[in-house]
Amino acid sequence: MAEKTGFCFGVQRAYNLALSATEVKGGPLYSLGPLIHNPQVVGFLEGKGLRVISGPNELSEGDRVVVRSHGVSPKIFEQLKERGAQIIDATCPFVKKAQEKLTQLEKEGYQVVLLGDHAHAEVQTLLGYAKSKVKVINGPSDLTSLHVGKRVGLVSQTTQRKIVLQEVADLLISEVDELRIFNTICDFTAKRLEVALQMAKEVDLLLVVGGRNSANTCRLTEACHEILPDTYHIEDPSEIHLAWVKNKSQIGVTAGASTPEWVISEVLGRIQEVVFEREKRKPAMVFLTS
Repeated sequence: MAEKTGFCFGVQRAYNLALSATEVKGGPLYSLGPLIHNPQVVGFLEGKGLRVISGPNELSEGDRVVVRSHGVSPKIFEQLKERGAQIIDATCPFVKKAQEKLTQLEKEGYQVVLLGDHAHAEVQTLLGYAKSKVKVINGPSDLTSLHVGKRVGLVSQTTQRKIVLQEVADLLISEVDELRIFNTICDFTAKRLEVALQMAKEVDLLLVVGGRNSANTCRLTEACHEILPDTYHIEDPSEIHLAWVKNKSQIGVTAGASTPEWVISEVLGRIQEVVFEREKRKPAMVFLTS
C-alpha cells in the first residue's frame, strides 16, 4: 500500500468546504461542475444536497454555489456575482498559484507556454486568466510545430509530471533568448507519483484507484504502466479481475488525488477476500514511503 494516497490538500479542502455547506441551511446549494473527479464523492455529496450544474445561467439570486478545486476564470466569477449567487470558493491554492504566475508572466511581456491537457478544467480556467494567446502543449513533441517569440515563460498544469516539464524546458532553452520557468506542479502529486513508481518496480501487480475522468489518476497509471505492464486503473473493487491476481505474490495499491479513503479501503478489503479465497490466509500489508 502506498503511504501517499487519499485526497490531496486541495481536494480535501474543497470536500470539507462543500460538506460543511451541506450542513448549513441557506437555500439551494450547487457545484459548478463536479466538485472533484470522483463519481463516488460526487454521488455522496449529491445525496447531501449538493447539485451539479454546468453554468452560472442555472443559478438564481441568493443561491449558494461552490467553485470547485480546479477554479474558474475571472469571467465566470463575474457572471456568478451578476446572478447574485453566494460564492464558496474552493479553488485549490496550488491552482491559484498557477493562475498568478501565468498572469505575472504575461504582464512582464513573456510569450506564455502552458504544459497541460487542453480540455482539462484546470487548463481552461488558466486560459481564462490570459489576456493574450497562450500556447498550450501536452508534451515535448508538441514543440516541433510551435512558433514562439524570443522571451518565453513556462508554467504547468498542477498535475503534470516534473520530468515532462524538465524535458520541455530543455528543448525551449535552445530555441529562445530568454526562458523564465515557474514550477506550478503540486508537490503532493509529485511525491505520490514518486512512491507509485518505486512501488511499480517492487510488485507483481499494481492497482491505481480513481475516477476515469481524473487526470492525475490517468497520468499515474500511464507512468507506472511504463515500468510494470500489469498496472490497472480501477474506480471501485468490482473491477478487480481474479485473473489479474492469479499467481501474483506482491500486489501494490495506490490512488489518485481525488480518491476517498473509503474507496481505497473497499479495494483493500476485496483484495484480502480474493487472497483468502486462494490461500486461506490474510495477506500481510506493508506501507511504502518515499
